[in-house]
Amino acid sequence: MSGIRLALAVFLASFSASCAGVKNYASEQRDGRSRLGAGAVDGAADSRSVLSNNGAPLKAMHVSVEKAAAPLGEEPRVKAFGLYRDGSVKEITGDVRWSTSDAAIAEVAPGSDKVIKVKTKAVGQVDVHAEVGELHEKTAFEIGNAELAALVFPGDQLPETLARRCPDLSPEKGTSDYLEGATEKRFRVYGIYSDCTRAEKTAAALWQSDNGDVAEFDPDAPGVLKFLKAGTVTIAASLPALKLTAQIERFVVGTPNPLGAFTINPPRVETDYQGRPGVTVVIITWQASQNAEGFHIAKVASADADCAAARNAMRPASIKSYIYPTSPTPFYVCVRAFTTDPAFTRNADNGPILVEP
Repeated sequence: MSGIRLALAVFLASFSASCAGVKNYASEQRDGRSRLGAGAVDGAADSRSVLSNNGAPLKAMHVSVEKAAAPLGEEPRVKAFGLYRDGSVKEITGDVRWSTSDAAIAEVAPGSDKVIKVKTKAVGQVDVHAEVGELHEKTAFEIGNAELAALVFPGDQLPETLARRCPDLSPEKGTSDYLEGATEKRFRVYGIYSDCTRAEKTAAALWQSDNGDVAEFDPDAPGVLKFLKAGTVTIAASLPALKLTAQIERFVVGTPNPLGAFTINPPRVETDYQGRPGVTVVIITWQASQNAEGFHIAKVASADADCAAARNAMRPASIKSYIYPTSPTPFYVCVRAFTTDPAFTRNADNGPILVEP
């Protein structure tokens, strides 16, 4: 390989001299990908110089495009970042080999300013590839009209400007709890576009934990956090080239504290409710659970029903009560307390309890 590089360097030097310093950035086809010609690949520093940083070996690479979606004709720049075993991050854009999965849609090549960019050719989607040493990473790139405006975790509220622009775009459901005794948890992150569409960006994001002694992300499995010992970490998913970041603070690794049990009071029937003759309701109240942020309630089929399984039928309740119209037949309800505080288990259930007309 070193002989090939030496011969290639000699060829490029002579070619550059004969063309008065003008470089040729023609692309070639290899393995179905549009790959930069040697003038662009080897014109940068020897890739071996990025395989370590102050003695720390390169363990992973993150690839990003300035715009995850761009209109046809734009040329967004691409960037690559090296993640080293000492936790440091360094840009290595000029030291990697770039390519795309479909040259008919887009190619990667230096622009007139010598900055490496995606040259868009047709509307569609391609994978942008980067290689250095034994590492090979890719990221999806869409050619259309919308721009990526925000990065959010499931359950996050949208930024205010997007929330106003996209009132019908509801946040994804929150990430599920990890099982007790588990050794890892998979996170997901979503991109929100200026046209109010959404797409998962888990594979494209750069994942980081602020405490590698407690937990660290698997470089070979985007979004998978490996637990090392009990503790608390702040985790982040980002697209550095777009300056977009989503963050979860105080994620607890280990067994969270119980949310706290609560008691449901006997249901109370009230006639002429709020002074309205003939209006009869059943009022269900409970003692507020310690550390609970809110409550949900649901009707269930029987006294043997699983309250946890009824979560999809639950509706929001006030902090201490819920009102049902009276029913000609008895029914059962479950009440669930919940919290988003990671120091506590997410839910606490009580029920089913019998509600008689």
